[in-house]
Amino acid sequence: MKIKFFTILWLACLTLAAAKYPPNLQWREINRGAITIIFPAECWQQAETALAGAESAYEKLAAFWHEQPRGRIRIVLDDSTDEANGFATFFPFNLVGASLSEPPPDSQLAANHSWLDLVLAHELTHIFNLNSAAKPFLMLRRVFGSQPALYPAAQLPPWVIEGLGVYGESRFSEDGRLNHPPYALMLAAARRDSLFPDWRRLGGLPAAWPGPSAKYLFGAGFMQFLADQYGAASLRQYLSRATSRLVLLSGSRDFKKTFGAPLGTLWEEYRNHIPALDETAPLAPGPEPLTSEGFSHQYPCPLGNDKLAYYHRDYRNRGTVEMLDVNSGQEMTLFKLDEVNSLRFAKKENRIYLSASEYFHNFNDFSDLYEFDIQKRHLKRLSRGQRLSQPVKKENSNEIFCVQRRNGRFFLAIFDPDKQKTKTLSHGFAGLSQLSLSPDQSLLAASVKPEGGPWGIGVFTSSGDLLKFISAKGSDCRQPRWLDNQNFYFIRSEALTTRLAGFSLAPGASFFLDDPRLSGLQQFALSADGKWVYFTYFSGRGQEISKLSMAILPLSAMEMTVLSGISEFPPAAPSIPSRPYRFWRDLLPRWWSPALMQGGDEIQAGIITGGQDALAIHSYSLEGYYGFSSRRANFLFRYVYDGLFPTLSFTYSDGIDYYRGSRSMERSQELKLASHWPLRVRKRSQLFAYADLHQERRSYIDEDNTFIYPGSFNGFRLGLSFNSARDYYDSVSPTDGARFTAQGFIHPEGLGNQWASRGLQLDLRHYIPFLRPGVLAWRLSAARSWDAGNRYYAMGGLTAESGLGNSHPFTLLRGLDAGYYRGDRGWQFNLEYRVPLFNIEKAVLPAVSLDRLWLAPFFDMGRLASDYYSHPVAYSIGGEAVLRLAFGGAAYTDLAFGVAHGFGPQKQWWLYLRTGRSF
Repeated sequence: MKIKFFTILWLACLTLAAAKYPPNLQWREINRGAITIIFPAECWQQAETALAGAESAYEKLAAFWHEQPRGRIRIVLDDSTDEANGFATFFPFNLVGASLSEPPPDSQLAANHSWLDLVLAHELTHIFNLNSAAKPFLMLRRVFGSQPALYPAAQLPPWVIEGLGVYGESRFSEDGRLNHPPYALMLAAARRDSLFPDWRRLGGLPAAWPGPSAKYLFGAGFMQFLADQYGAASLRQYLSRATSRLVLLSGSRDFKKTFGAPLGTLWEEYRNHIPALDETAPLAPGPEPLTSEGFSHQYPCPLGNDKLAYYHRDYRNRGTVEMLDVNSGQEMTLFKLDEVNSLRFAKKENRIYLSASEYFHNFNDFSDLYEFDIQKRHLKRLSRGQRLSQPVKKENSNEIFCVQRRNGRFFLAIFDPDKQKTKTLSHGFAGLSQLSLSPDQSLLAASVKPEGGPWGIGVFTSSGDLLKFISAKGSDCRQPRWLDNQNFYFIRSEALTTRLAGFSLAPGASFFLDDPRLSGLQQFALSADGKWVYFTYFSGRGQEISKLSMAILPLSAMEMTVLSGISEFPPAAPSIPSRPYRFWRDLLPRWWSPALMQGGDEIQAGIITGGQDALAIHSYSLEGYYGFSSRRANFLFRYVYDGLFPTLSFTYSDGIDYYRGSRSMERSQELKLASHWPLRVRKRSQLFAYADLHQERRSYIDEDNTFIYPGSFNGFRLGLSFNSARDYYDSVSPTDGARFTAQGFIHPEGLGNQWASRGLQLDLRHYIPFLRPGVLAWRLSAARSWDAGNRYYAMGGLTAESGLGNSHPFTLLRGLDAGYYRGDRGWQFNLEYRVPLFNIEKAVLPAVSLDRLWLAPFFDMGRLASDYYSHPVAYSIGGEAVLRLAFGGAAYTDLAFGVAHGFGPQKQWWLYLRTGRSF
């Protein structure tokens, strides 16, 4: 068994995730200058737009930062998800990824104009910043490649990196989060409620609102503050100074040298500089708060009878749809579902209609429609993989109005759940969201974004004809809600705040509600009688819901632009020649790094290198180690092909596990061809199958090489793995669900084996919330081999291996030496209670934070046997204090200090240090 527990810390943060693209896509590429766009063949229009946007952003960034990243920047466009996002990395080469899905207008990522321009400006800012370094580093990169140690910007605090990214998107695109109300409102709310965090708490995984977004929000505001107070050029001076050293030991030193004051002083000035929310206006009678527990409350949906449904999400559980009695304050959880993006109520059916994203065909993350029967408490998925969202039920019909995304455009559509067919009603738009159906069912209003923006309100007939498009210069208009058949309200989003506005179809007049109590609302819904408005707003603890009477609200006239339609631009032929994607150009090794490995009881030191293409379809790694106790070399080569439905891999390894207690070692030489099959992948659970062909030779050697016991194990292995365990952002372990793995091997006679053998291996892990946020975790493993040798399995160690393809099920028995017991059959049981003590959330280095601390008392027991002997049951008790270290706000590892007492044949106390989880 080998546990790789250290290479270079930044590798954990920067290596690309193995997120698999759909295998049936035909990828092409276009390039000009330093930019290459890689895209699915059908997305050529977006690719040409992205190339123009990337070139423009590249020129602006180069002029601002006075330097350019070396080499080509590859940009991958992804249309396999309905979630808006992006990524950037310099490892193993400069690579940017961007999803093509337009974010809805109430998203923090919403763009007035071009979503692609916004996301590319943000991610290219990361590329420029992460490549920034003094000349000696640039010279060393020509020798050692993209070794993360030669990229000192990777050691910057994550709130600096993301703050500069948001600042870049806001400065160099026509959009950006600093130019829209949510960030200004969230900062002001944090200051008003005295919940503005210290900069030291932003380096890891902050648990308080807004959690993972905190480094973006507070970092971006700070960068804007510095640019306003000291000039934008000061950011360039800071970055140049901070990236001139090999190791960054202080996050404050470079701020003081650049801006003339310690970071703590600058941060306090920044906090005081933020304008507080206006509380001077008379608010009595003020809005009535309906929620107060913090985190995210979204999509208020009146159900009648003073009941309100809404979607709630924190960082410790799955998302839930709650039902609130607005009079008594009593809440009831209706159902759990992740990634909900709308809620609407159909009174006649007494059902809630909603949309949420879910995996389709294992590789696509598409939005689908659901219905929830309130009386029967039953949730039903209505559509599968049709990319439908924002449902509104049509009265006296089974059909549902909705939004469909297809070929990079958004369409008004109608869905028949019985026939599972969708009919397109309108032409395509750059963005379409937040449908609302008039009371007489004759008109639909929706948030509409024409090409180039901004968002406005479209009024459609029920057959999909666009009657009016209502917009305001310099503002977004979104989320229409009908008051009656002629009048509707909507949210007008301005530079720093939002306000409730309205439009009357008969006279064509527009107005806004000039009441500060509704300033800053994010989403809203009207009661059935129109007397109450339920709306969400930001507090210092999250996004909350309040209600306010609509009686005697002051109205003021407002100028709007009203058009009878939107010009449609039919697709033209490609103007830039493209060619098939060329993966081989990126496969040469571009880096190497020192590494440490644990093999049995010894530490092995070595070097690793590798390579991959931009889509991670082809990837490989090459590793070499030397054991200081065994005095032997170890070698590993692995190639992965991820371009088919299964993931295929080829591995050759020659490694040593050294066991100090028995003064012996086990050498394993293995050649393996494996396949990993995603049978059913959902956000709630995943089912995988595994198959491999392997040729393995094991040798058991004593320390003096006087005794060698070889054996061949050539054959195949089959396995099945089910996983419903969930790790949440603010949890110390998987919190709920289970993991089950079953696998077996057959080594037939005649393949180089001395005799035929076979075996079966089972592993079950269960995680139970107990006295939250504590978790009761238990594991049961069992294995049996026939004719594989009485030393086939080893028991003892600090960490249980997981996953398909491993053959070491008994390596977690703390208090006993690794490999102390051996046999060809056995079982093992592990029990832990993981209880968090407190959150530390303090940066000890600019990019390293002490995040949280918890205790884990445990009980381990197990037994191995063979045809010739049977070991007695061995067991141990003890406890671990576990410290989570966060790196760059994107990755973490757990450092456990444990004490264990082993019972049975071997009675001893153990003190140990372990990285990673036990199981």
